Amino acid sequence: MDFLQYAEPGLRDYILRNSLPEVYEALLIGLLIVCPKDPLLFLEEKIKELLRRKGSKTTLRLKGPNLLNWDMFVTDEFKRDLKHLVGSYLKQLFDPDPEPEEPPLIDDLEKAYLFYTNLLKRKCFWAWMKYRKEVQRIKAANKRNEAKALKHYSQRKLKLAFDTWAEWVKFRKWRAALAVKKIEHVSDQILLKNIFEAWVGAVKEAKRTREYFARLERGDLDDDSDTQLFGQGEAKDDVSSLPWQAAIKIFMFLGIIDLAHCSQVCQSWKVITQTSVLWNKMDFYPIKDWIKDNGVTYLLRQYRPYAIHLSLRSCTNLSWPSFKSVSDDTYNEELLKERVEGVNLA
Repeated sequence: MDFLQYAEPGLRDYILRNSLPEVYEALLIGLLIVCPKDPLLFLEEKIKELLRRKGSKTTLRLKGPNLLNWDMFVTDEFKRDLKHLVGSYLKQLFDPDPEPEEPPLIDDLEKAYLFYTNLLKRKCFWAWMKYRKEVQRIKAANKRNEAKALKHYSQRKLKLAFDTWAEWVKFRKWRAALAVKKIEHVSDQILLKNIFEAWVGAVKEAKRTREYFARLERGDLDDDSDTQLFGQGEAKDDVSSLPWQAAIKIFMFLGIIDLAHCSQVCQSWKVITQTSVLWNKMDFYPIKDWIKDNGVTYLLRQYRPYAIHLSLRSCTNLSWPSFKSVSDDTYNEELLKERVEGVNLA
């Protein structure tokens, strides 16, 4: 209300004479502190109360005690919580002619300085606390992110190692399967080679046997070379040094073709193969495809006296001359002739 300082003297005198600043102060303080539900009704009642106090007087002054106090319209329940400075503040606000302010005291300045510094300290402290919380939050977030990144890196590294190991295992399995295939192939080749070599040996042996019986049929063999298949020689072995009966027992397990082979090993084997007991059984079935009439006739002429059992089973190449040799009754041994199928007797 600085404009009252420059108002007309009559207006200023009117305001001071009727104590309007004090009235306004009392009404405003009561209104602000009590906070009634109906402010206008509150103001009306308080103005009527002022009029009753003054009676018929039209002016109000601060002459009597407790006449126009600043807290006159504040109830007792609110007065104990008020400070006396409130009135001085409002008085200064409504005072049309304020007195010049006195300079503040040193104690007041010190209190104001302490209050201001404490306020700044509190602001700085709370700002620092907020900053520290933010820093801790950022550190915690960074730590969590670092842990996630480390876990992700470990998983990626482990996955890479596992994929590399899986590829290596797959490669090793492929190499092992390839090695197995190669070994099986080599084994098959070796087996085929062995079978082929055995077959070649069997073919050569069969060829020699056929040639031998062919010569035998033609009568090209004499008594000294009638069972020669591989040439002559005087080789010595353990069988030749065995007792005679033991050697005979060994040769009894051999057939006609084997006895013919053994007769060409050495002279002692030839003597053993000509023993009569070895020719008690004459089985031509193993050489049924090669034997012919000349061979049968020759063998029967040589060993007929010793033959007890004669087998011509499946010898379809034989004809009448062979059976004529069999039927020769020059010697009285009993022969057992087995059934012969497909023999041409013409």
